[in-house]
Amino acid sequence: MTDERDQLIEDLFAQDEPVPADDAFAARVMAEVDRAARRRRLGQIGTAVIAMLALVLGAGLLRDTAALLVTGLGQPLIDVEQVWFAQIVAPVNTVGTVCILLLLGFWVLRRRLFS
Repeated sequence: MTDERDQLIEDLFAQDEPVPADDAFAARVMAEVDRAARRRRLGQIGTAVIAMLALVLGAGLLRDTAALLVTGLGQPLIDVEQVWFAQIVAPVNTVGTVCILLLLGFWVLRRRLFS
């Protein structure tokens, strides 16, 4: 470490404002902290209320969409005439299996590209 002093740093500290002697500065800081916490809390409550309203108003739509997805993902890709063979290949002969394989492929691709 050197004993040389940087003139720019000394000038910066020379321009520093004096610390207020009274407790008004601390009171203003604490009031601002309380206001920020109150604003954050109100924002969280508002977000929760909006999310609950969206869920209540959109519950029917969500239920219908989920029912369509379940019905659509379970559809067989290829119609198989023999019942016993259709039951054996049913887990891999659905639209859902293709979707899962595509998602798995995208996940592996993303891992290889960005890791």
